[in-house]
Amino acid sequence: MRTGGGSMTTPVHNSPRTLVLSTKTWERELAAELVRLGHSPAKSRYVANKLLKRIVGRAGWQRQAFLVD
Repeated sequence: MRTGGGSMTTPVHNSPRTLVLSTKTWERELAAELVRLGHSPAKSRYVANKLLKRIVGRAGWQRQAFLVD
């Protein structure tokens, strides 16, 4: 997974595997994956944003950043 040159990632608990990625990073990654799977590039960013809102909103999490492990 691309991380935007490292400037958008923050190590958590000194773990080399756990990162906090911004919502915008997740949105870009998900949009790129949707394009790779054959979805329209024009709509992929919109769809990615809607998917993140639906997934995170239902879980009750804030959308500022996500933990990745």
